[in-house]
Amino acid sequence: MVHADASDNTGVERVEFYVDGELVFTDYSPPYEFVLDSGKYDNGEHGLSGKAFDLAGESSSDDMAVGVANVRDKTAPTVIITYPQENDTVSGKVSVKANLSDDTGLAQCFFRVDGNFEGFEGFQSYPKNKTVTFEWDTRFVTDGKYRLAVEAYDKDGKYGFDTCDVVVSQPPPTPVPKLKVTKHKVTRNKNFFKVTLTVANVGGADARNVIVQDFLRSFQPIEGYTYFANVEARFTPSTMYGDAVITSIINFAPGVSATYDYIAVPVLVYPNPPTPSIGDTVKLWYEDANGVEYSEEIKSPVVQTTNGEALYTSYLNALNTADYLLVTNPQRLVWWNNSADTDALLCSMAELARYKSGVLGYLDVYDSNTFRNLIKQGGDWSSKLINGWDSSGYLLIVGEVEIVPSWVRAVATVLTTHGDKTWKPLTDYPYASTYGDDLKPELSMGRIIGNNAKELRKLIDTSLNVYLQTTGYGFDWSDMLLASGYSCSMGGGSDCMDFKGQVNTVSSELSKKNPSGVQSKIHTPDYTQYSPKTGKIDIDYSKMVIQSVFFTVTKNRDIIFLAGHGNAWGWDAIGAGNVTPQANPFGSTNPFIFVSSCLAGTYYDFHNPTSKLFGIAEAFLSKGAGAYLGATDSGGWDSQSKRFFEKWDKGEAVGAGVKQTKRSLGGGDLDRIWSAIYHLYGDPKYGMFITLLPGSGGSTSSQSQPASSSVVTIPGYEVTQVEGMDYVEIPGGGVLFEVGKPLVPYFQVFYDYPAGYQIQDVVMTGVSQPTATTGLKIPSPDFVPLAGNEPSLTVSNTSITGWYPYEAFEWTVFESPDTTTLAVTIYPFYYNTQTTEAKFYESFSFDIKYTVSEVEINKLATDKDVYEPGEQVAVDFELKNAGTAAKDVVVSTAIKEESSGDVVSSLPLRTLKSLLGKASYSTTWNSSGFEPGYYIVNAELKDVQGNLLDSKTGSFRIGVSLGEITEFAATPEQFNSGDGVRVSVTFNNLGQTSLSGIALIRVEDKSGEIVQEFAHEFTDLAPSQVVTFDDIWDTSDVKEGAFTINGFVLYDGKSTDLVTVAVNAAEETGQAGRPWLWVGIGIGAVILLLAIIVLRFFRAKG
Repeated sequence: MVHADASDNTGVERVEFYVDGELVFTDYSPPYEFVLDSGKYDNGEHGLSGKAFDLAGESSSDDMAVGVANVRDKTAPTVIITYPQENDTVSGKVSVKANLSDDTGLAQCFFRVDGNFEGFEGFQSYPKNKTVTFEWDTRFVTDGKYRLAVEAYDKDGKYGFDTCDVVVSQPPPTPVPKLKVTKHKVTRNKNFFKVTLTVANVGGADARNVIVQDFLRSFQPIEGYTYFANVEARFTPSTMYGDAVITSIINFAPGVSATYDYIAVPVLVYPNPPTPSIGDTVKLWYEDANGVEYSEEIKSPVVQTTNGEALYTSYLNALNTADYLLVTNPQRLVWWNNSADTDALLCSMAELARYKSGVLGYLDVYDSNTFRNLIKQGGDWSSKLINGWDSSGYLLIVGEVEIVPSWVRAVATVLTTHGDKTWKPLTDYPYASTYGDDLKPELSMGRIIGNNAKELRKLIDTSLNVYLQTTGYGFDWSDMLLASGYSCSMGGGSDCMDFKGQVNTVSSELSKKNPSGVQSKIHTPDYTQYSPKTGKIDIDYSKMVIQSVFFTVTKNRDIIFLAGHGNAWGWDAIGAGNVTPQANPFGSTNPFIFVSSCLAGTYYDFHNPTSKLFGIAEAFLSKGAGAYLGATDSGGWDSQSKRFFEKWDKGEAVGAGVKQTKRSLGGGDLDRIWSAIYHLYGDPKYGMFITLLPGSGGSTSSQSQPASSSVVTIPGYEVTQVEGMDYVEIPGGGVLFEVGKPLVPYFQVFYDYPAGYQIQDVVMTGVSQPTATTGLKIPSPDFVPLAGNEPSLTVSNTSITGWYPYEAFEWTVFESPDTTTLAVTIYPFYYNTQTTEAKFYESFSFDIKYTVSEVEINKLATDKDVYEPGEQVAVDFELKNAGTAAKDVVVSTAIKEESSGDVVSSLPLRTLKSLLGKASYSTTWNSSGFEPGYYIVNAELKDVQGNLLDSKTGSFRIGVSLGEITEFAATPEQFNSGDGVRVSVTFNNLGQTSLSGIALIRVEDKSGEIVQEFAHEFTDLAPSQVVTFDDIWDTSDVKEGAFTINGFVLYDGKSTDLVTVAVNAAEETGQAGRPWLWVGIGIGAVILLLAIIVLRFFRAKG
């Protein structure tokens, strides 16, 4: 680090740093410093200069000479074998010793006999001198001459060695088995590795019941089976070691060898990623014919792959081919599951990654911001994956929020049937955004949900089997089911919505995408049953009939779309409890299911805490659905459902369809809400046909020549009448939704520009003559429709004067790491609510003004992700002018409240003079007086003429969200069947924001099955406040044995650590389980015996 002290009576404007007269860095904010990479310079003396400028442009400089003395590797390691000596005669166990030395540092050395591997030692600290000793057991080699070799590698990969010839002469040994690893090879195949071990019996007796354990770091092995061995894959979170346990089903006679193969997938680990290794330790277990046990532990590391790459280089190259990252937290999986189920899940993840160009990511930290920083543009993980992953990659999170945290973010506040509602859903949308607007995802992502590792694994295995075309699995777009529910719900009382119309709209889009596909439709109200006595709806009988019809038509469907009222536990008349009893509801296919309904994507229901937390999404997935799209909050609207099927193409990954839909939506409240609440559960690559290349599909086509003008022809509008109202739509367009305004259509076009292109303005240069009509009754929403209240659509408000909408078009820009996308929203249809007149413009012309900038914001970040209220927020910029001329630039920085988008503070403008090359700049914002919550920092760079050069956004939070279980107890810990066991949990809000959530207590038997569950909701728990929940576990039906009681609290999209207490039910076998009864019987027998003795005594006296 190079630091400069600079001061001036008017203020320091900047400090420039020079090396040998060349400008290398400019710092516009104190402290004035930069990191000098001395590795770029030759050893020797170099001139270092600092030049400070004040606000008036005056400058002063200081020079100094610095010496660069980086260690340069000039020679290979030196190796001298000191024992045995040349031509020595040896026998038995021989200690081979050698002295090693190197000028830069030793990395590792190998011991070989006649070129065959015998031993290894690695050096973590890179010593320059080292003495090594290897044990060579000559009892299992024939007498004769052998060449010993010790090879040493330094940290730069240079190689040195020494050899020594010896003669082995010894009496014949007692015949015993002796196994050794004779070959250990690794072959990379793009994103995965094939590991091969050859084990030989060099002893004189049979080796039986052979087990080989090969250890790996930064790799996940995959289980497998061959005709002569089984491979079990395991992973130990506490050490971050994986291991492949190979159990041979053949015996080894003397001289017999066997070769075993297994597959391993690279793993990104955080924190403290271990150096990738395979075979640092290999363990062997075996027996002789008499059952005598033998074991060996050897070092057999693979240094180089068969492709000629060093293992670490090959690991990095494998990562660099992957466009798919599958992430979980193995330690937390083990907390909630047994090791065997966790190992099976990790193995399935690795297998899915193997086939779908993926790698794994293992978190050993539980923090959403940390995870997000790893995968954002320039993050430690994202930068290692395939080039462009941060703009077009795939991400799969495995586990619910107690495994990998989610977020709770305020998105919008809208007038609804329940008054003003603020949407604060459980959401994953920040993870999908690596750059720019958080609600415009760069990644196609999904999450695997399920209450245990077995349920999580099932969904992964389903996707894998569909991809591999396993018999009984399938997905090919050929058969589709579209179902609409009751408009006001079966019992009434919900907002009346045109679900049948939504189904018809989606049906039209699916027909365009797959004209040969077979579509079936059902409308659940068609199966309503009425009581013959009252004439009213027989709700129970109606549900039974609807369920029977529904599960008859779900078989062998590829796509199922459901539009209707719903909640976490069901859609329309179909509940989770109706799905799970079905033996095989989908036949030989594994459908993608899209439920356009409130809350039907919720996997934790904070409003019904006494239920089993197994919702409609998990129910469908547990019965073989391949993927599921649903909402974690209220909202299921026609326009966005239609848009999804417009954007998702046949043969394309469903995750790419979701991404494209969200990127194409506008900035209105309903579009923002839909983007935040709709989540894909399952493999985001699901639906990508095998013939498609990994990574295909998923973005708007770029112009061959960046567009500077455009003529847009709007498709003709269509009118649909529903209950006396006219609904106007434009094919391929959307509907403008504003409370109190008529529902008029709009049309969007998108233009992609290369990185560095900055849109300055869009000007409408022409428009066609309108066509006119009159008499349309276009509805106007009084509020956003939600379940549980009166209808919300009325004939348009005639108090609105003039034509609506008020603008002809609007434009916005959103960026990804390699693309700038211009979105132009055109309003071609105008409506006058007072006269019912309408005008439609078919054609629009635009000029697009842009510049190409060589100045960019390389990085914008706050110094922390979360701040205490009132804390100073530091905003740090990394800048670069790649041009040859210095440029004055103006930095503007604004702070916005996230949910509303309102600017709450604008920081002073700052002109950075003479920006050239790399530079940094920092500014601060005082958060005092601002409410806890999420905020956006928006920064723009402009030249002095006002042209936009670059812009960037970042986010941060005010107010720490932190809770902890401070007490957890069960009494009594030893109990008899029928006793009540009291369980108490206390949760403390240790943060600075109010918390709402759910406390969960689960009682598990020794097999891990849940035998009892308690759940308690809490809301608005203030900072420093505690809440305690007590439950009584009724053990009347409990048999003897050990039980584990687990407790955890879900809040703010995350979970506390798991707390546990062990309890035990006393053994009861007939009367043996009642010791007090035997005591009573014993006392009674003694009393009876005494009575008999006394009676006989008195009889004798008489």
